[in-house]
Amino acid sequence: MTKSVLLRLCGYGDYSKSVTANLGETKTIDATLAAGIHEDFSAPASSCWKPGIASKWSTSGGIYRYDGKVKYWDYNFYNHAFSGSFTVTAKLRRFSGMRYNSNGLFLADSKNMTSSCSAYVFQYTADGWWSIWLLKKGNMNAGAPWAGISPWKTSTAIKQGLNVWNVLKIVKAGGNYTFFINDVPITSFTGSADMQYAGMTNYHENYNIIIDYDYFYLSSGATAGSIPGLPSTPFTPPAASSNGRADF
Repeated sequence: MTKSVLLRLCGYGDYSKSVTANLGETKTIDATLAAGIHEDFSAPASSCWKPGIASKWSTSGGIYRYDGKVKYWDYNFYNHAFSGSFTVTAKLRRFSGMRYNSNGLFLADSKNMTSSCSAYVFQYTADGWWSIWLLKKGNMNAGAPWAGISPWKTSTAIKQGLNVWNVLKIVKAGGNYTFFINDVPITSFTGSADMQYAGMTNYHENYNIIIDYDYFYLSSGATAGSIPGLPSTPFTPPAASSNGRADF
């Protein structure tokens, strides 16, 4: 008889193994769990994930899907703190909804997401824009108050269109942050070293949307340093009233 064994513990990657045993036989599994997050969603998302609205999240066919509508933002964070330097990588797409509304990742200093959270939000849109913002001791649902780290800019690194996958990577080396889209370095900045919680976020503008995550990984250690020489001149796109973008 062969059984598949899946071991899970918040703050460590999944461990899976096929074990063969005879009837009545006891088998011992000697497993070493690697610190971090390793979710490819081949099994239902672990209970370590804490969605803002749990009923809107589901796992199927190796995809972790958000399907719903809110006025501003929704989020989902991993309920384990990671200190020091680490790298977050996720593959995601906006399956349906408005191309100009954002999808992204965040790093936060607290798991109190609705009243006293500070977080860096790294995001892109399906029509080719990206930005990074700091939520300053606010509410992740309402998304205020915000400060611009890198306000909206365009990048050819973004694969445009609905139902198109993009890979986001955040490298945290202490208080230094580097943002990649599809392995292209986008920008880097120095900020708070206190961001310990990683998560997913998306902006709705009161439209029904579907966001898919193919995987979400966090590994200890910074796999890339800061990027020198990138343009730092801010660019502000047209206001939301003219193009509907999720400006703040």
